[in-house]
Amino acid sequence: STQSTWEAVVSTQSAVVSTQSTQWYQRRVHGGGGDGLTPEQQRLLAAIKAIDAETGKQEEGVHIDLVIKRMDPSGNTANQIKEVINFLAEEGHLYSTTDEEHFKATD
Repeated sequence: STQSTWEAVVSTQSAVVSTQSTQWYQRRVHGGGGDGLTPEQQRLLAAIKAIDAETGKQEEGVHIDLVIKRMDPSGNTANQIKEVINFLAEEGHLYSTTDEEHFKATD
């Protein structure tokens, strides 16, 4: 029905706004450095840069699975790592290369 579709859209939009608000708050209140990133975001960005250097700075960048293995060998927080990668990409710290699973740092 149209109403249930509308309710689903509103619910999804509310969740997106809530997530964005939480991320903004975390960056402003818990940001680690002058770049406004949390310590977790800084560690993940550093890991991507390190993996990229170790693999010879391939054009395709670093595959997300390598980052997950480096950051969490058990794979328990893979979704959280993906969320942080997406956040870093949205903020301009990373960009996707050959597909949505390969990234490089912008600096």
